[in-house]
Amino acid sequence: WWPGAAAFGPGRDLFVVEFRAPARILRFRPPPPPLVSVPAFTNRMPVPIVGHAQAGSLVQAMHTSLPGPVLAAGAADAVTGAVAISASVRENAETGLSITATAGGGNGLVGLPAIASVVHDDHLPTVEILAPFATAHVREAVAVSARAADEGSGMLTLQPMIDEATVASAPTAAPGEPLAAAAVINVAAFREGLHSVTARAADRAGNWAAASRLIVVDRTPPDTFLLAGPPVESADRNPTFRLGGSD
Repeated sequence: WWPGAAAFGPGRDLFVVEFRAPARILRFRPPPPPLVSVPAFTNRMPVPIVGHAQAGSLVQAMHTSLPGPVLAAGAADAVTGAVAISASVRENAETGLSITATAGGGNGLVGLPAIASVVHDDHLPTVEILAPFATAHVREAVAVSARAADEGSGMLTLQPMIDEATVASAPTAAPGEPLAAAAVINVAAFREGLHSVTARAADRAGNWAAASRLIVVDRTPPDTFLLAGPPVESADRNPTFRLGGSD
């Protein structure tokens, strides 16, 4: 075989003209972009990248915008094309990834990249219980409200709870926006005594945080009693009574 002129096409195909007559134009195709799954948000490091590529190809992950070394590399299965690699990305920041497959285990043509983005966030969200106040005494109903915020990946969910029961929830917030949830809970069926009010919150990266306080359910009226007073029959126009109470 006598190869002559060569050129790349827009899809990274390699075209070669034979150096003989009659000359043929040969077309060599690179691997297609890998089909991979990359989490959009994560608190893990390194970040898992799994999927499929051309069987036997070399799969590499690199920054999309920053020149530098390969972040992760691995071979696609020679039969199934399955690939699983892990990349160390920037901590608590967004990283754009360019993931390519190179034919022949790294000795062939490089295909077009698959583009992905991942936000790493290992900071806990902040959670605040707005109501009720700590050690509040309630009888039949209690208003529960909470707020949560996250400056990293953004808020995913907020769950106010009494003991182990979730009493309200809030939908996913827009990036950078806090979550708020509120509900009025009937506590008539709760036993009297101490109960915990908890607000659990998670951000998009899977970080959970919680805040708790205690309330008292009390439906028993206090006891009142007479400690001292005048006789049953008395001419005193300004009698004095002493009263007591307990609960």
